[in-house]
Amino acid sequence: MGHFRKTNTKAMRGKSHTRRGKVQPFWLIPKDAEKLVDGRKKYKFRIILQHLGVKIYLLRLRKERETMKKIMIVEDDTVLNKTLAYNLISDGYEVVSAYSCSMARSLLSDIYHLALLDINLPDGSGLDLCTEIKEHSPETYIIFLTANDRESDMLRGYEVGGEDYFAKPFSVAVLCKKIAAVFETIERHHPRHDIYEDGFLKINFSEQTATLDGKPVDFTPKEYRTLLLFVKNSRLILTKTQLLEKLWDVDGDFVDEHTLATIISRIRKKIEVDGHKYIKTAYGMGYQWIGGEQK
Repeated sequence: MGHFRKTNTKAMRGKSHTRRGKVQPFWLIPKDAEKLVDGRKKYKFRIILQHLGVKIYLLRLRKERETMKKIMIVEDDTVLNKTLAYNLISDGYEVVSAYSCSMARSLLSDIYHLALLDINLPDGSGLDLCTEIKEHSPETYIIFLTANDRESDMLRGYEVGGEDYFAKPFSVAVLCKKIAAVFETIERHHPRHDIYEDGFLKINFSEQTATLDGKPVDFTPKEYRTLLLFVKNSRLILTKTQLLEKLWDVDGDFVDEHTLATIISRIRKKIEVDGHKYIKTAYGMGYQWIGGEQK
């Protein structure tokens, strides 16, 4: 069985809070499981079950994070910022907070599904920040938060790419409901991410099957995961850091830059044929899914 490192079983017996505040067992061991073994084997058997429980938990956590919507809050009012963050995290979103334009700019290397922007910030305007966010990630949904409810300010907000406008003071509960409705609408009007099809390449991510010009093509599990990341973020530049973080394997099979380059190279060889190009290299930045453009 090999050697086992001693584990703090007392700590492992604890419970873990989910992001919605519910309490779930960290791992479960059948009451009669130890009856299957006795003596010195009992301790090793328990450690095996503990490690298995940890891996199952981390796999579930990774899957949740991959499907979690990410929101940026840029608001200099500390109390309001933290209140919004608390409520949105409770609703199941991944939240990043910034309190100034400069702080927000330092976080723009990541991709956000939605951004809440205060217009009047200590070191600049949320209107200018909106323009920068849209240049980096055109699909990010922008909601402005401001004490200025003048028509000219609202029009300016829409002109720079904002989709909605909340004048202070506002109901946090109403804003959270609005955000939920936004994501529901986006899901209804965008193609499902578990299937990609462009007339030449078809990938079913749920069944892990694919065809190219009607002929079967085989991908490894990591290649499927890489392709899914690209399809979910079509036309957006994904940095190597972002890809490496998403491709991290809880089984200890870590992905480095060399492995990532190898995975992308193999994918290209399999699908970039007959003049079809799918993955564009953004030199010094990362990679971009361009969806079968003809050379």
